[in-house]
Amino acid sequence: MDARVSLTMKIRDVRDWWLRQMHDLLPAWLRRESRAFDGYMIDYLPDGVMLRLPDGGAVPLPRPDWQVDHGDISAPEQSTMHDALAAVVATHGRREVILRPDPAMLLEREVILPAAAEHALDHVLGYEMDRLTPFVASDVVFGAQIMRRDMAAGRLHVLLSLVPTIALGGLLPVLRAAGMEPLALEIPRSGLPPLRLSLTRRGSMAQRRARHLLGGAAAICAGLAVVAVVLPFVLQSVAYARLDRRMASVRAPAQAATRIRQDMQGEAAGRNLMRAEQQRLGNPLVILAALTSALSDDTCLTDLSLQQGRLLISGQSRATTAVIQAMNANPVFGTPSFAAPVTQSGDRGYSQFSIQATVEKR
Repeated sequence: MDARVSLTMKIRDVRDWWLRQMHDLLPAWLRRESRAFDGYMIDYLPDGVMLRLPDGGAVPLPRPDWQVDHGDISAPEQSTMHDALAAVVATHGRREVILRPDPAMLLEREVILPAAAEHALDHVLGYEMDRLTPFVASDVVFGAQIMRRDMAAGRLHVLLSLVPTIALGGLLPVLRAAGMEPLALEIPRSGLPPLRLSLTRRGSMAQRRARHLLGGAAAICAGLAVVAVVLPFVLQSVAYARLDRRMASVRAPAQAATRIRQDMQGEAAGRNLMRAEQQRLGNPLVILAALTSALSDDTCLTDLSLQQGRLLISGQSRATTAVIQAMNANPVFGTPSFAAPVTQSGDRGYSQFSIQATVEKR
């Protein structure tokens, strides 16, 4: 647990340093609290009130007579001071005001808070003000400075500085009525820079706004970096998916077209082969038709072969001479002749023959 708290503290220190560095890069309108103050300053002391102008001049204001019971300026004195402040505003314009009360009014003490309170220090102190001091948060102007971080114990040592609003009497509403906006209290400290306590919490609000802007800008930059790295892969994946869907939609028609083309090519190849063989050897159907018309009814064939354009038939017939004469008369057959001697096959008058001839290629 202690190691975790220590690591958390280190991370916060690095973060705060980075935020301070980035804060210096902000435009001037976002770093208003860091500019030189160009408004009015009022020394509000028991022995007198002095308004100091931005150009270095000074205007004494009526010294109020404090009401002991309430610590407020009486109504006539409010009117007198209002008129004096209104005259300054009419001459030098509406400006913000920093009040410098009596340093004796400053009260300080060290408080110990949980380390988690660092993120909402003003809120936590305002909530715990009546426990830490004799006042409630609405009755004081306060600020806090981190003195030490106890990382091992997870504690935060904070210096709480406050000024009771009773020390300001009724000056704040008089300033606002005259057109001056009270911005902060500034208390001189011996050997140290003046302590400034915000009256409007503008400083903390500006810092939070700057942190929010910086945090948002950092988040946007990180998001853009992630998008820049991931987007090409996402677009490529989307393109691949779209291409796969398109390929799947046309794959079946493409396969069917390929099969049809292959079938057509096979049929064409078969027809070409048959045509080539017919041109080389002759058309068997034409040869059979011519042979059927040339043979008489009393002739029967027992064997037929066609090789390299040469026809050889064997069979029986009553008139073998008529068979060879009929073939000779048909233009399909060329130079028919007996391939073997004619022999008698029996008492019925049939003779066995074997005839050869060439065939015309058509």
